[in-house]
Amino acid sequence: MAENPTAVLQDANCNAFVESLHGYFHSTPVLWSPSALEVTAAAITSFLRISSANNRDTLPRCSRRANSKKEKSNLVTWNPSMRVIRWSLLSFDILVQWIYLGKLIFPSMKPEEEITVALNSIRLADMVEIAGIENVIVEHIKNIILENPAPPKKAWPHGRIGNNNMFHVSSQHLESAWKLPDGHPVRKMFAAASVEGYLTCKVPKYYQETREIPGFAEDLLDELNEVLSNLEGDEYRHSIFTEPISGQQFVICKGDA
Repeated sequence: MAENPTAVLQDANCNAFVESLHGYFHSTPVLWSPSALEVTAAAITSFLRISSANNRDTLPRCSRRANSKKEKSNLVTWNPSMRVIRWSLLSFDILVQWIYLGKLIFPSMKPEEEITVALNSIRLADMVEIAGIENVIVEHIKNIILENPAPPKKAWPHGRIGNNNMFHVSSQHLESAWKLPDGHPVRKMFAAASVEGYLTCKVPKYYQETREIPGFAEDLLDELNEVLSNLEGDEYRHSIFTEPISGQQFVICKGDA
């Protein structure tokens, strides 16, 4: 008796499985290029419907935010405005890893590139309503920030510049994050990462973006309010705040960086 193709794919290693998906999309009505995948909503929804259906009992880690009235016929609900999406192949691969393996494995790359891939992956997951990956992506980006700090400067207390958290974060990253829904954990994380700059720098790194990106200022104010409500003092009457990403404590001051 011939093997079940679905079972073969599920037992394959991640790389082999992802390669098979690339072949699947070659046979569907999509636009293909070596560096990116442009997929119609119908094509990617079809794949994710099959993937979620095949794994919903064996992979509880991949939860679905579905409308109960449509759940029997549509495991993925698309906004009608989502006609075509464009994602890097790597971001798509990472979402597939999450659906089938329940974990994320990023190849070695520069911190800025890794943040980009992580953001693309979470935006794709949000579009196709794959839940459960949000906090994992938040922790991954947070680890990138903590493990790749800005070069130390002796002029700054502890050698840490005020824009340390944002050293590998670009304005494009912020624009991408704030295309996610209100209250999304990724937005909260980037807003929290911005707090230190506003309490220790004369001009924070993304001062202008705070005003131009819809929702950024509001989220930042929420995080600032939380931090300032827990201020402490020292024997020199300095105001001490706890930086929300690293958990370290710093003096409120206004430096040049």
